Amino acid sequence: MDFEGCFTTYIINGGIMLEQEFQYFVEHQYELVKSYNNKYIVIKDQQVVADFYSVISAYKFALKNFPIGSFLIKHCVERELTFMQPAQ
Repeated sequence: MDFEGCFTTYIINGGIMLEQEFQYFVEHQYELVKSYNNKYIVIKDQQVVADFYSVISAYKFALKNFPIGSFLIKHCVERELTFMQPAQ
């Protein structure tokens, strides 16, 4: 099975994505898709803190546990890779 990750960002902070959480996603997208395929993950402080099958459940959890604007919710799915790391 080929795991090329594509995530949709659901939670943004005033229109500006949380840079550290997004960078964590970019650096770990292949592993995240393997572990959380077709789930919504809550990323906080550069780690996955919870996963859910619905974005509503993920959002409710995140709002209950963290301040608005301090977390990202991503949908982990297998499909065409949209975020690429720069060549090293």
